[in-house]
Amino acid sequence: FHGIGSGLSAGDTGVFLHNRGAGFNVTPGHPNEMAPGKRPLHTLSPTLWTRDGDLSLILGTRGGKFQPQLLVQVAASLFYAGLDPSSAQAAPRWALPEFGPDTESVLQVEPGIDAAGLDALGHTVTEVDGLQEGWGPVSMIVPGVGGAADPRVSTAAVATT
Repeated sequence: FHGIGSGLSAGDTGVFLHNRGAGFNVTPGHPNEMAPGKRPLHTLSPTLWTRDGDLSLILGTRGGKFQPQLLVQVAASLFYAGLDPSSAQAAPRWALPEFGPDTESVLQVEPGIDAAGLDALGHTVTEVDGLQEGWGPVSMIVPGVGGAADPRVSTAAVATT
């Protein structure tokens, strides 16, 4: 992204200004076009999931523009594929590093994803070597279970009550 914050402060108040507005686009008609009352696409995306009104999952990650991509993959592994937290963390991931109307989108996939099958469907695919540190860690809290460590980085999970 652009480092930590904008590097600007509000006078001598000690309050530093953010730079999340950098996510806006000034192209008319763009989905992320700057407009009154609109929020820009940004990389702050912690998520809280519920089922039948009860807390089911808390997910968050670093990773800039990859954050929404990573979070939805881990959530899909848990809720739709039925994986346990450790298996969901270890499951192969994909990332779309560049996207937009004027950008050739090349899907990057970790080992274990069917790159040839995606290519046959018309996607431009590149296989990466091993697990990608920048595609994690996804921090996960599952009530009653605890969490699970992401094998992409040196980390650990602890049980919570």
